[in-house]
Amino acid sequence: MGSGGAGGGGADGGGAGGSGGGHSSATKQNYDLDQIWGDLRQGIEQVFAREGMSMMRYMELYTHVYNYCTSVQGTTHAAGTPGMVGVQGGSGGAAGGKGGAGASVKSKKGGGGGANAGGAAASVSGGAGGAQFVGLELYKRLKEFLKTYQQTLVNNGNNLMDEAVLKFYTSQWEEYQYSAKVLNGVCAYLNR
Repeated sequence: MGSGGAGGGGADGGGAGGSGGGHSSATKQNYDLDQIWGDLRQGIEQVFAREGMSMMRYMELYTHVYNYCTSVQGTTHAAGTPGMVGVQGGSGGAAGGKGGAGASVKSKKGGGGGANAGGAAASVSGGAGGAQFVGLELYKRLKEFLKTYQQTLVNNGNNLMDEAVLKFYTSQWEEYQYSAKVLNGVCAYLNR
């Protein structure tokens, strides 16, 4: 599996992400989340099933995220537009961490957070000002994917007892951590 970095190569065949070439806003394609989610979800399932993945496939997944984020970022300016919302910049603003509405998640520097894609922004509002959060809808879908995946793990471990349950959750935790690192790499542009 690939680890770490990525670029914006146009491996998905969509045409709006060639490597090395400049992009003009007139030729940039608008990417809809529904348009990319099927392939992205398939790739994420491949990661969490711990199947082998070529670097080309890894880059295709990264490119989906990159194209979606740059498309949403370049085409939305009004508050309340799907994919981009205002974040108030008060004491719990965007610099304070990644806790979602009603959630409290420590930032990476605070020693928590990790691969939790559930929390999106500290204080989400439709108002102007503050930082902008691109990709909220993608975060929501990732959150739902992870919730479903984790519930499946819990269900798979429900009938185990004693040492078997410890072995199961130990191995699942180690594998989950690795998969979460790969997913974090795929979503690196979203986490900027």
